[in-house]
Amino acid sequence: MHLEWRQDREVSGHRIGHVLSDGPCHRNKLVGTTMCTSMSSRQIALVFDFDGTVAPDVMLSPIFELLKIEPEAFWNKTESLVAEGYDREIAYLQALCFICDDIDTPLSNSTLRELGDRLRFYEGFPDVLDRLKQMGTANGYKVGVYVITAGLEEMVLGSRLGPHLTRCWGCRLAEGGNGSISHPMQIVTSANKVEKLYLIKRQLLDHQDTFRVNLVEPREDLVPWDKVIYVADGATDVPAFEVVRRGGGFTIAVYDPDSGPSESSMITGRTHQTVAADYRPGTLLDRALANALTSAISL
Repeated sequence: MHLEWRQDREVSGHRIGHVLSDGPCHRNKLVGTTMCTSMSSRQIALVFDFDGTVAPDVMLSPIFELLKIEPEAFWNKTESLVAEGYDREIAYLQALCFICDDIDTPLSNSTLRELGDRLRFYEGFPDVLDRLKQMGTANGYKVGVYVITAGLEEMVLGSRLGPHLTRCWGCRLAEGGNGSISHPMQIVTSANKVEKLYLIKRQLLDHQDTFRVNLVEPREDLVPWDKVIYVADGATDVPAFEVVRRGGGFTIAVYDPDSGPSESSMITGRTHQTVAADYRPGTLLDRALANALTSAISL
């Protein structure tokens, strides 16, 4: 692969060069995807969790309000399913389906997407994404924005964040014959958050068959670890934090500005920084994201 260096630039005090490549794209027959080695140093992945990271409320709150569900009753139902042997991520989804059936109130995926418009975000989000994308573009990089969450994918896509996203992975629900949600179709756990990170690295964004991601050679990664920035808030993100950090990427733990560090204190030391979830210009988090992006550009 032919490389040439173009003029150096100054970015936030860092001297960087632009690597250009005329290396060809090729077809990876194992995964049925076109891989472009020429793009390997030109993409940066900005990856977020959702609840507690970019949004202060539990994602289900608009559903509770619409269907007049008592949160305590819902979580009690969830815990009873966990006691029966359900995985926790499946339990809360199945509890939602059971309750909708019990109250005889249909809840469709299209309604979930509409409810996404009611989700609140922390101050400065998602506006910060425009600044970060512009910073990347000014230095010859495409900044992709991703969400990996155990929350509901349809609601994320229907929120103000939706138009900014390159890809979202969240829990998905199948619909029954009456058009209402009936059972979980896809879940996201702390373990398979790591799996989604590998899909991002290898840009296999349209693949549901995640086994295939393991057939791609590391040399074909289009987004190296040192071009990955991972932002999240809790203990369920520890496996992803550790994988990104060990690989040379950038990790930021956040906490609710009104309540202060709690669960995030348990992951301090496993991330590069722990800061309040305030994304407005000039805040510690805004500067942390800009510094991480600058470092990713300069490497």
